[in-house]
Amino acid sequence: MQIKKGKMIMKKRFGFTIAELLIVIGIIGVISALVMPHITKAYQKQIAVTRLKKSYAIIQNAIRQEEAISGEVMNWWPEWDYDITAWYRQDINAAIQNHILPHLNVIEFYPREGVSGTILMTLCGNENGYTWLNGLNISTAGDRTYSSFKLADGTCIGIGSYSYGNDQQLKNVLIDINGSDTKPNISGIDLFHFILNDKGQLIPYGQDWTDADLTNKSKFNACTTNYPACGGAVCAAKIMRDGWKIKDDYPWTWRK
Repeated sequence: MQIKKGKMIMKKRFGFTIAELLIVIGIIGVISALVMPHITKAYQKQIAVTRLKKSYAIIQNAIRQEEAISGEVMNWWPEWDYDITAWYRQDINAAIQNHILPHLNVIEFYPREGVSGTILMTLCGNENGYTWLNGLNISTAGDRTYSSFKLADGTCIGIGSYSYGNDQQLKNVLIDINGSDTKPNISGIDLFHFILNDKGQLIPYGQDWTDADLTNKSKFNACTTNYPACGGAVCAAKIMRDGWKIKDDYPWTWRK
């Protein structure tokens, strides 16, 4: 306050006191703690869908290109037929190298190696394997190991034999959207399951399931964290069914 020519003049104070700044910083911190997890989760979901959609399109395009050269998939299907009595067959390696890899930007190929017993499922040289949504390890029969390959963008693709019914042989196609050496390596989070049928169609595992079954907590392979055995095999079908979106009812559990 100043006195000028008999008048009292109040000087205005600008800025904040230290106490006021600390209060503001505290409020910002609380808001950030509440908002940031939601922002991070939304970002992770968006990246996952973008990468999955891109990888799916890349594989489909490779199949279409090979069909233009070798005809329908059935024409080159016998090369990688599955024989459950001969786990040591390497036909699937040759088929992938001859018909799939030439149309992709591949930086390394990991051939299928048949072994006996049940083993941890691995792709692209990753020895630590993958887990289901509930945290259990994903295992596979040694005679159904996967041939896999890593793309230039880091995506890892695995292709293996899949027995489905008595009159047709299908192929399991696994897509690890951020590479096998990058966590979390969880089915339904960064690992997604597809089937390549004898018509050259790449379809998500569980495409023929009902909406309710896709997230049914009591159904084997459903997109859920609650099933006591496996969970997450049909998550790609869930995402595609929802218009290439990961909605709020999706069991998103990104564990580092």
